[in-house]
Amino acid sequence: MKLISLIENTGKRSDLQTEHGLSLYIETEQHHVLFDTGATDRFIGNAETLGVSLSDVDVVVLSHGHFDHTGGISAFLQQNQSANIYIRENAFEPFYHCSPTEVREIGVKELQKNHPRLTLTTGNLKIDAELTLFTNVKGRRCYPAINLKLKYFDGTGYRQDDFRHEQNLAITEGDKRVLISGCSHNGIVNILDEYQALFHRFPDVVVGGFHTAGKDDFDENATQQIREMAQALKETGAVFYTCHCTGEKPYQILKAELGADIHYLSTGDQILI
Repeated sequence: MKLISLIENTGKRSDLQTEHGLSLYIETEQHHVLFDTGATDRFIGNAETLGVSLSDVDVVVLSHGHFDHTGGISAFLQQNQSANIYIRENAFEPFYHCSPTEVREIGVKELQKNHPRLTLTTGNLKIDAELTLFTNVKGRRCYPAINLKLKYFDGTGYRQDDFRHEQNLAITEGDKRVLISGCSHNGIVNILDEYQALFHRFPDVVVGGFHTAGKDDFDENATQQIREMAQALKETGAVFYTCHCTGEKPYQILKAELGADIHYLSTGDQILI
């Protein structure tokens, strides 16, 4: 299995663009998967530079209903004429980032709910022997406090988002088990607990953002919770590749606790599993 970060907040190469967003390309024995499409069409130019043919993608997974993970979907649809797109049915609600000084819309902007290539998922979905989508994570261990800024509008007011619109991708290839998460709004520890309940084991590799920081707004008061999260992650025995909404300061805390079991995945980085 091969995974390439097509776009992420950080980068090491001057010939690749970055942005506050996430898009991952994954090659398995049976599939060419695109997991999220970043905030804009920038990931498409990066894919070309990295030698990734987006026209070969046959499965697209959109992890949740925020623009920084879905913003490039219309540009992708111009590049690819056949891929099946999987998104939660409630990912099209009006989502907002609310702070004392700003209310900002952050929902899906580039995709219509009735698009003919969409599969609207309502619960867990086994696509085939390799790919399974799962959702409805209920646990609240090490729950990201930064989530409190994220709301949806119900017609009368702004309500706390409970992230029912978030889904995660479980990949099985041979004896390897891989978990891909977009932002882990439900908490990566809780997502792993749900994975273990579904598959009766933990994954070997976990890739995705952990939502321990937003856009440069890490709260130092969360330091102890991140250390507790690191201990819970260590108990799974998995290797972690994190990025995007984890944030660089939280990553350094996690790195101090997990050592060689965690890595930062920048734009253009490649993993062979």
